[in-house]
Amino acid sequence: MLFDNTVNRVIETQSFCQRVVDAASARPDKVAMMLIGPKGSESTTFGSMLSQIRSIAYRLGQEQIAFGDRVAIIGENHPHWAIAYLGIIYRGAVVTPLDPAARETYLRLTAAA
Repeated sequence: MLFDNTVNRVIETQSFCQRVVDAASARPDKVAMMLIGPKGSESTTFGSMLSQIRSIAYRLGQEQIAFGDRVAIIGENHPHWAIAYLGIIYRGAVVTPLDPAARETYLRLTAAA
């Protein structure tokens, strides 16, 4: 929620995650992401994406990841990375993206913090 001082009222807002869920639920058969590569293209529908996001969030819960816990994510630029990111925030955890090109020492220090 936000408070608008100019009109003295509370404005209801949605989280980014809720907006993604609402958009995906409204158009489950539409293409959400497409990966185009040398072997052709691979597409993911909003419905499939939402199912994967919820599955990741559920699995994180099984691993005792709670609201506000930090979860590191590392990977190349790929739709799976985005889906994992959204699954983490759907769970209520905080995403800590790591650069796959980073040196091992940096990754160890970041993971230990």
